[in-house]
Amino acid sequence: MSWRRSHLLASFCVPCLVVLCATAGGFARADDPPPDPAEVARLIRQLSDVSFPKREQASRRLAEMGEAALDALSEAAEKSDPDVRLRIYVVMRAIRGRLYGAARQLDGHTDIVVCVAISPDGRTIASGGSDRVIRLWDLESGKEVRRLAGHRAAVWGLAFARDGKRLLSASIDKTLRLWDLTTGQEEWRFEGHTAAVRCIALLPDGKHAVSGAYDNTLRLWDLQGPVSPNGKTVLSCGSVKDNSVRLWDMQTGKEVRRFEGHKGAVMSVAFTPDGRHALSGAYDKTVRIWEVATGKEVRRFEGHKDGVATLAVSADGKRVLSAGRDHVVRLWELDSCKELFAGEGHTELVLQVALTSDGRRGVSGARDKSVRVWQFPTKKRP
Repeated sequence: MSWRRSHLLASFCVPCLVVLCATAGGFARADDPPPDPAEVARLIRQLSDVSFPKREQASRRLAEMGEAALDALSEAAEKSDPDVRLRIYVVMRAIRGRLYGAARQLDGHTDIVVCVAISPDGRTIASGGSDRVIRLWDLESGKEVRRLAGHRAAVWGLAFARDGKRLLSASIDKTLRLWDLTTGQEEWRFEGHTAAVRCIALLPDGKHAVSGAYDNTLRLWDLQGPVSPNGKTVLSCGSVKDNSVRLWDMQTGKEVRRFEGHKGAVMSVAFTPDGRHALSGAYDKTVRIWEVATGKEVRRFEGHKDGVATLAVSADGKRVLSAGRDHVVRLWELDSCKELFAGEGHTELVLQVALTSDGRRGVSGARDKSVRVWQFPTKKRP
């Protein structure tokens, strides 16, 4: 893969392989006032009452308390006899069923959904795909709020500007386009690639964009001036010959390092927020964590039943979301590599996922033409 620079007239920054976004209010119940611990304990004890109506009353009240009661219930389950433990697990399942999983499905695309992104304020979802239309959705209500039309072929990449007022898109039509989300109008069209543009990436300085295409080039787009001194490096993947991940110096355009070890094509890469580690997802069914400074594999996530096509890291660096050929969206704790959640619902290959900054909510887009919004637990529980 070679490297090319382009100098374009625009003022903007771009993500592609990594989506980092701010959290917003919404479905999460974690910020609700916590219930009185004494009341929780009393209700748990009431689950062992000989009176069925009293047990039912306690179950309903605990279920209403939601996530705030889960830790106490989990702890009580370990100390209870089998009958009470079963009642506790029933309550916990009821809470999880109401709070976690697919919060909603967004229907509207008429063909494969290839890419999704979440706005920095966490309020808007952007989705695009083979129907060539970019759709904007309100995350809370699930309603479509705007359509952006102009690409002449499938949309393969989306990235919000930091202020959330603009969106950059990449397409098979070989162009990148910058959209004004207030008016829905195309502001700029960036041309230079000679083949389909597969992905775009935001740089932290807010002045540059990186794009990768099937012309075997990465291009650095100068959107507001010279490359900043701390603009540093970019990750790429997609070489089916060696299944590697490559790290590039954006100043020199030279390859700095390769991360090797995957046994299948690498489909998605991302940095952790501190830049010390890189993550990669591949068709060998694994997500791997690499030390950027040395290129060594540090840990890996195993659990997918088929190839991993997409991954995202939360902005706080604590969670990883992945999905792919097994149609399952999986949430992982980055430090421990423990699976926190597995969400089913998609019926075909999941092509892209995105996370809110706190990792509590996610979005996925798939070949089944649907976009799904997910609500995740704060931590793994029995």
